[in-house]
Amino acid sequence: MTIFNTWTNFYLSKLELEKNFPWKNFYKIRRDFLACDELNLSSEEILELQKNIWWTKKIFSALQKSIYEDEVLEKIFEELKIFREKKEWKMRVWINFFTSLWKKIEWDWVKKLISECKWKISWIRFLNKNFANLDDILSRKQIVDKWWLEITVLEDENTWRYFLAKTESVQDVDFYSKRDYKKPQRSAKVWMLPPKLAQMLINFAWWKKENNSIWDPFCWTWTILLEAGLMWFEKIYWSDISEEMVEFTKWNFEYFESGKIFEEKKPENTREKNFLEKEKNFKAKKKFSEWKQNFLWEKKFFLHDVKRFEKISVDCVVTEWYLWQNMNNFANQKEIYENDEILSEIWENALYNFEKNWIKKIIFCLPCYPQEWGEKIFLKKTLDILKKSIYTESALKNVYWRKWQFVHRDIHILELK
Repeated sequence: MTIFNTWTNFYLSKLELEKNFPWKNFYKIRRDFLACDELNLSSEEILELQKNIWWTKKIFSALQKSIYEDEVLEKIFEELKIFREKKEWKMRVWINFFTSLWKKIEWDWVKKLISECKWKISWIRFLNKNFANLDDILSRKQIVDKWWLEITVLEDENTWRYFLAKTESVQDVDFYSKRDYKKPQRSAKVWMLPPKLAQMLINFAWWKKENNSIWDPFCWTWTILLEAGLMWFEKIYWSDISEEMVEFTKWNFEYFESGKIFEEKKPENTREKNFLEKEKNFKAKKKFSEWKQNFLWEKKFFLHDVKRFEKISVDCVVTEWYLWQNMNNFANQKEIYENDEILSEIWENALYNFEKNWIKKIIFCLPCYPQEWGEKIFLKKTLDILKKSIYTESALKNVYWRKWQFVHRDIHILELK
């Protein structure tokens, strides 16, 4: 069994995993946790999977399940003994609890378990200080990167069961941030598509890697193209009506091809740190060269107004049009109506062009406007245009939102009938 610790939107995570593993059954065991009994992935497969899925921040392999409440600490002790036998040096352990169990267990009992482990299992050190769960960033830097051990207890909200799981991988949020903020060309004038969200949109276009060519006709500043390059695509095309944006994308993609994005930050001036940094950068460059040998892509960029027909042969389109101006307040009815008029015309022509090119899948975001009273307003005229096309909506409506944002993203997945 494999368990996934997701970000806030459970449905987006489930959809992304189902696109990666068609016909597998993913089910919710508690808030922000999904499980799949049919997946038995190795540690290496889990590490590779973690790089390519956005809405999962941690992946666990189940050690024990269907544990009674009274057995939880006993089972932790058993697993620690098993792990200790595999180690030849001091073992460092962190234990997390996502359960109501702690409300019922005496703190003295937990402390007794830890002291008993230290006595009966030699060379073991517990990192728990105040019995709080380990932060995700620390989990990656302190546990996964250093090959320490993190065990998590999960209570199934639907049944009486408890799961005992080992952390196999943690999302590298630092690398996502680097891909977002370190690219040479960015524009504060437009809504910046987060790399994680771009990766998820690409995942929605994938099934058994049958789609190996991608086109972003509203490329803006290259985010989707970078994620496509890091994944499996052999042909990467981009275009935009703005010459500035096409040039931005070109410069950013050249920066990506140079491998600089894989390099580590320069350290402070000490010999030891410089030595370590050179070693890290050597490994990063080696990793990039190995990656580049596997993904030799064909690329094409051009100025193009998507309202005009352009003959281009690709498997899928993944894109996001301008979400409207950066807003610091709730949109009013007039602003929403004006944007709906513009977008409906653009998408009517764009879908006609995609149909003529027989593009199999279209994945994109439309703006969605939250209101002060809690309602969300969608672009009615644009959505009617989508319904009239020869494409069918392959998933339920999903909205990506973040707190304090005045424009949300309405995600659509269209497939050729």
